[in-house]
Amino acid sequence: MPFIRCTKGSTDFILLSSTSPWYKLLSNQSIVFTHGIVFAELNDLALPISMTGAEVVTTTANFEIRTDSVKLFPSDGTATGEDKLLDCYSFNLTTRDIHDFLAENSFTASFFNHIEHLLPDWLSFHPTGASMISIDEMSASLQRGSEIQDGACQGAPLNKDQIYSVFTFGTEFSLSIYGQEAKLPIPLNDKRFCIIVDLCQACGGTVFLVLSDESRDLLG
Repeated sequence: MPFIRCTKGSTDFILLSSTSPWYKLLSNQSIVFTHGIVFAELNDLALPISMTGAEVVTTTANFEIRTDSVKLFPSDGTATGEDKLLDCYSFNLTTRDIHDFLAENSFTASFFNHIEHLLPDWLSFHPTGASMISIDEMSASLQRGSEIQDGACQGAPLNKDQIYSVFTFGTEFSLSIYGQEAKLPIPLNDKRFCIIVDLCQACGGTVFLVLSDESRDLLG
C-alpha cells in the first residue's frame, strides 16, 4: 500500500488503501496500481478517492495519482504491500457493483459521512440528487495547496506545500444548518462544488466548502 508524505520533511504519511490488492508495475517500479475502491487514510480519517482503482506514481520529489480507468492487469505487476487484516472488507469490483454504487450515490454519501465528525454539531452535508450520477460528475483527489489555488477550487486559506483531499461534484446536495435544510441545486455553466479537507489535520481537520457565486446567493 503506497504512502504519501503530508509535507516535505513531515513525519505524517497518508496511506492509500484499497478493497483489492496493490501491484507494483514490472516495467516501472515507481508505479503501483489497484482495481479496488481506494481510500486516503490518516489516523482516524478515511476518505474515498476512487471507485474504479488507481495508479500511483511516486518519485523522491513528487507523486501523481491517476484515478481514471486503470488499463493495467495483475499480470503486469507483482503483489505489494501488507495483506489486509481478517476483519477488513476486501472484494473485487464488478461493473454491476459500480453501477449500483452510482445509483445509490454511495461515493458522495460516504465522503459526507466520513467528514461528519470534523464539522461543528450544527452543520451537516447530505446528498439529495434523485437521479443517477456518473463518474464524470464527480472527482476526488489529493492535491497540494498550491495546485488547488491554481485550479477551479481556489479561494480557501491553504498551506501551499501541504496535501489536501479535494472532492468536486456537480450534483445537488443540501446543508443542514442548525436543523434548517438548505438545498443547493446543480451549479450552472459546468461549475462544480468543492469540498477541501485538511486530511493531515494540521489545523485540526478543517473542512472548506467552495461554492460558485450563484450558490452563495442562495445562502445569503
